[in-house]
Formats: sequence, structure tokens, C-alpha cells
Amino acid sequence: MEDDQWAIVFNSTHQVLRAEKVLKENEIKTEVIPLPRHFTNKGVDCGIALQINDSLKHLAEEVLAAYKVDYKGIYSLSKHRP
Repeated sequence: MEDDQWAIVFNSTHQVLRAEKVLKENEIKTEVIPLPRHFTNKGVDCGIALQINDSLKHLAEEVLAAYKVDYKGIYSLSKHRP
């Protein structure tokens, strides 16, 4: 069974790129994705997000906190599939 997917949502492209760099440096696989449309009602100004597997979610949160990378939230992509 494939891991559930999560979107790390940010307020700016700068934050996305910094988070991607930090996570990759810590060997956490991420992928830059277009922000799913249903997240725009959460007050997000950035049009891209990072996608991570469920198995890496907690580690990603810890790394982002350790490097003081700001993000809006982490939301399940699985719950929002059409």
C-alpha cells in the first residue's frame, strides 16, 4: 500500500524553496507541486507547495522547526482526492 501524501503549504515561494533545500539536505524526499485549488480558501498566497509521503511527515516537521522554516500548515492530499 502506498503512503498517504501530504502538502506542506507556505505563504511565499521563498519559503517553499528554502524548505525544499533544507529537507533535501536532510535526505527527506519532497516534490514541488502546484497548490491544489481547495487550499486557496485557507488564506494561502503562494501557488506552490511541497509534497511528502506520510512516512516522512513527522521528520519533515522536526527538520523545518529545527531550521526555523515558516510554513502555513501540512494538509492531507489523500482526503482531498476527487
